[in-house]
Amino acid sequence: KLELLKFIMAHKPDGLSIVASGHTSDDLDTQIYEANNSTAQIFQPVEVSGGWYKIIHTHSGLVLDVYGALKASGTNVWLYEENGSDAQLWRFISDGNGGCYIQSKLGTYLDVYGGGTKSGTNVWAYSGNKSAAQTWYLRPVCSAPSVTYLKVTQKGSAVIRSGNREKSSVVARVPEGTILESTGSCVNAAGNTWYKVQ
Repeated sequence: KLELLKFIMAHKPDGLSIVASGHTSDDLDTQIYEANNSTAQIFQPVEVSGGWYKIIHTHSGLVLDVYGALKASGTNVWLYEENGSDAQLWRFISDGNGGCYIQSKLGTYLDVYGGGTKSGTNVWAYSGNKSAAQTWYLRPVCSAPSVTYLKVTQKGSAVIRSGNREKSSVVARVPEGTILESTGSCVNAAGNTWYKVQ
């Protein structure tokens, strides 16, 4: 299920993400930018039909759009008011290694200009080439869309750990029968904090 997501570049998975200026007017350009946990960097894919999604910039309410619905490589990608055109429909194609390619219904792919990795590098649409410039990782953003309850059923105490992907520390030990409440994502906007019941 695709929920609120941040798109992070393959070149530097923990550092660069798509960013818009954070304003709410039309015609906002997109670029990669160092992750800063702002609402300018949060996008929500919403399925329209047949595996095609509109990608909403949650702060402005605008959607990811290929300029002028042009099919040519090198066409700019920006944020624009939703209009239901093919220029605003995208699908996610797995690269087989945890990342994905994001293809426009026009045929081109979401791509970083020149394969750049510096903040401020423009994002455009380009013909598919399966390069690092077209590989994206979808990272969940901390949010609380619902409340989930977990019941500890193992004998003895269950261990709850908090940390990052390399190491973790025990934050609690809870006895069998304890009800745990989860109110949001297990990963923060920087992608390095998580909690789990072991």
